[in-house]
Amino acid sequence: WYAPSMYNIVRQNGQDVHLVIKPDDNCEVNSGLASVRGARIAEMSYSRQRNTELQRLTDRMVWRYGQMQPTSWDDALDLVARVTVAV
Repeated sequence: WYAPSMYNIVRQNGQDVHLVIKPDDNCEVNSGLASVRGARIAEMSYSRQRNTELQRLTDRMVWRYGQMQPTSWDDALDLVARVTVAV
């Protein structure tokens, strides 16, 4: 049995493909049980059937002046570098 969050239909090479995230029975960390984060990977995979593409960013964005705004790679990486140095 797979929970709905462990299943999705995604596009691969131009075709719809069924995607299932199955826990590893031999995993030593969780004895084959699915973690909440891991089990939901399928649910959040890019899929038009579940409209998850609407939740994905299509451009580089930064939070400025109270809203998300498009930015360049250079600007985004510069911001990350400055924040990292400040921390």
